[in-house]
Amino acid sequence: MNIPSVSDHYRGAQELIRREIKELTLAQLEGTSVEEWVEYFMMKYAIPPIVLIDIPPVIDQRVDKVQRTGHFGETYTTELEVALIGLPIEPNENISDLLKLRGQTWSFSPPHWEYKDGCIFVEAETNPEAAKRTIEQAKAHINYLNQPIAEGNKQLPPFIREQIQRRMETVGARAQTFQTLAEALGAELKTTPRAERRLSQAPRVTESIAKLRKPQPTQKAIPRLKSEEFQTILDVIEGQGVTFERTPQTVAKLEEEDIRNLILSSLNAVLNLGALGEAFSKRGKTDIYLVVPEGGIFIAECKIWYGPHAIAEAVDQILGYLTWRDAYGVVLLFSRNKGFSKVLSAVSEAVKDISSLRGELHQVDDHHWLARHKMPGDESQMVEIHYLVYNIYAEE
Repeated sequence: MNIPSVSDHYRGAQELIRREIKELTLAQLEGTSVEEWVEYFMMKYAIPPIVLIDIPPVIDQRVDKVQRTGHFGETYTTELEVALIGLPIEPNENISDLLKLRGQTWSFSPPHWEYKDGCIFVEAETNPEAAKRTIEQAKAHINYLNQPIAEGNKQLPPFIREQIQRRMETVGARAQTFQTLAEALGAELKTTPRAERRLSQAPRVTESIAKLRKPQPTQKAIPRLKSEEFQTILDVIEGQGVTFERTPQTVAKLEEEDIRNLILSSLNAVLNLGALGEAFSKRGKTDIYLVVPEGGIFIAECKIWYGPHAIAEAVDQILGYLTWRDAYGVVLLFSRNKGFSKVLSAVSEAVKDISSLRGELHQVDDHHWLARHKMPGDESQMVEIHYLVYNIYAEE
């Protein structure tokens, strides 16, 4: 039987910590310190050493019945007295698991002992000298365990610090990259009349959205997004998409999540809720979600155009998130294909084939359609979904 060692535990802990830190987001790391994370992971994975209390051991007795064979082959039962010596220790919630480990990979297996009533009990012969030897051996094995524990607890904090600092730098640099690009694109947006109108409307819309997030002290009202508020949100996205089309080389090589992050940056810059935090956040893998505690009232899905299946997938995700009547969804499609007119034609045909579509597909602009879709499981609940397609084809 391969009995794990304390060193094995700490090697495994480092790998688990590395994986957990790799999954930490900017939102989780912002406002925290490295030392707070060190303390958290040490509490989760570090093992406190076994500390003996300097008081006399507890002595107990057990009588075992043993089957023996006599000189003429007969069997008989005899009683064997075993001394149970309990070594008192300081409280340690990990002690039961710890007593199953070896000190080092190469060290001998742990003795047969158990923990109960605040003591580590070991078996010994009733002979006083033999009992003393057993106690010394138990103390020696405790030292074998404590040495790699001390070494592991010494090595773990700098490892955690390095991993956390590296993760903070990574997500911070990534966020700064998106923010810098968003600011550059935003600066270009401000030169257009559409952007100026959008920015002038932002304070009124911000106040309205903020009210949606305030908890109701009595009966909760269903949160709704007014059409003019939705249009302002759509204007921000439209301005960003048009800018992408003007500078396709900037975004053509980006993935869906990268494009989503740029749009998120613009939305939160224009429709910021101040002390309430960001209005828009990532909800799923690629979507943009208007944060309202009572439920979803605005979802946008970003998709790279690879064919009609991308539209059906986006609509299913939107309908799965939205929970209230008079809600809005937006499907944002970014085409890297040559021949944009063929893509536009394929998009409109693909929307018409979606089973949840109710009524006609209305064309708002040459790259913008809107349609009404039924909510899953309820024909009476309808949601308005807009489809916007942008050409980010860039020649090599």
